[in-house]
Amino acid sequence: MKPWSGHLPITRIVLFSILTRTATDECEFSNDERMLYTACEFWASVSAGELHAHLGSKPTDALRAAGIALQSLGAVILAHAVFAGIDELRKMNCRDRCDEYIARLEHQLQSTDESVDELIGLFAERCLSESLPIQLAVVDTDIAGDGICQDDDAAPGRVSAQGSARVLQFASRGTTLKRRLSFVR
Repeated sequence: MKPWSGHLPITRIVLFSILTRTATDECEFSNDERMLYTACEFWASVSAGELHAHLGSKPTDALRAAGIALQSLGAVILAHAVFAGIDELRKMNCRDRCDEYIARLEHQLQSTDESVDELIGLFAERCLSESLPIQLAVVDTDIAGDGICQDDDAAPGRVSAQGSARVLQFASRGTTLKRRLSFVR
């Protein structure tokens, strides 16, 4: 897999709006916004080689949420691989074997021919067109301001994995964001 160049501009706009609303303690998010957030977080972790850390102590739950989100935005090849990963992890009882399998799964997901960033971007565009709060939230927001969303590692008009992590860290105020936007309750 070539180095990931970050989220597309439309994805960045919608994510920034969601994160801004989260930082202001708004707790009402549409199912599509939750799916978008879940897919973006998952794909960024895969692309950055940080899937193991992203999955945490309950990898099957996190994979299930990611699989549902990816499937809903049309990344069916990736979703299929994720669901197959859940089945494989359930068969394993040794933590070391699970860790090895997650590393292999990450490599497999990184090798996909599916245009994941474009599918996420199309889904983000749909969220933008269907959600007035997002449109209002981005009107006065400079998404590249204060160096939060942009860095030298990203291609022009994109946010790198590191920039994405900074946005999440900036807006999340600890683990609050994950709790609010988590697809799996």
